[in-house]
Parts: sequence; C-alpha cells; structure tokens
Amino acid sequence: LQDFQIDGNYTLYNNRIMTKDKQHLLFFVTPNSNAGATGENALLLEETDRKIAVVKSQFDNKFTVEYFGGIAVSVANAKQIKTDINCSVGAALVALIIFISLFFKGLSTPFLFFSPVVRGACSSLATLLFFKGSISAKSLGVGAVLLGLTIDYSLNVFAHFSSEGNIKTT
Repeated sequence: LQDFQIDGNYTLYNNRIMTKDKQHLLFFVTPNSNAGATGENALLLEETDRKIAVVKSQFDNKFTVEYFGGIAVSVANAKQIKTDINCSVGAALVALIIFISLFFKGLSTPFLFFSPVVRGACSSLATLLFFKGSISAKSLGVGAVLLGLTIDYSLNVFAHFSSEGNIKTT
C-alpha cells in the first residue's frame, strides 16, 4: 500500500495508522485462528506480550502499548471462567467436607464420599489429557457439575445405608 492521508489527522503506512502529531500508532492484526480458539489465541497474546516487553525495554519504557479485540476478550473471559470455576469448586469442596463431617459425626466419612469422585475425576482428566492435551473452560464447568452429581450420589447411598443399616436394602 502507498502512504496516504486520512482526514488530514492520520496517515496510513502499510496497514498502520499514525496520528499527525506522530504520538499514536495503530496496527490492525488479523490472526489465523478464530476468536473461539482460546488456547491458540492465548499463546498468540502471550507471545505478543513478550515482544512488547522486549521492545519497551529497548526504549526504556518510554511508550505504552494496548490491544483490544474479540480475541483478547475471549482469552480474558476464558481465563476468568477457569479462575471462577477453581475458586467455586474449591470453596464448595471445603464446605462439603465440613458439612459431611459434622452431619455424619466423623472425620473419615468425607473420604468415603470423595474416593469415587477423586478416582473418576483422575481417570477422566487422564483420558482427556491423553487424547486432547488440554482442557477448555467449558469442559471444566461441565466437570464441576458432574463432580457435584457424583458427590450427591455418594451422599444418598451413604444416607440410606446409615438409616437402613443393611447393604442389600440400600
């Protein structure tokens, strides 16, 4: 592309726009992956951040760089979802362990509830990592729901066994 003026305030230089006072430079970047590929886009943004840090250090941090777009938003959302899921699942597990210990009056009881959950979660994560290599935020959300259902099932079986006292009836 040739250099040309836009509205007298901006100049276009090979897909880069510079303001007339030469204080601001705007780049348009079109990545190969779509906005939904948050794993690939996270790597792109991490590499972009590394390059920005290198260039800023070469110029003694005399400029600032900001980026925005669908990809940056989707990567930030995916990171926030993963953080929220980890926090909420962790808090729920702590609350469940305390509740189960107090309700069934024993510190070993939560281990009975969580042993099938831990074995199931470990085997499913190992299978997923073996075949896919990564875990999306949506998969973590569904996994948290399934862990809750598994704990609920264990709770129901244990409660029925406690009230009946007979494994066949339970």
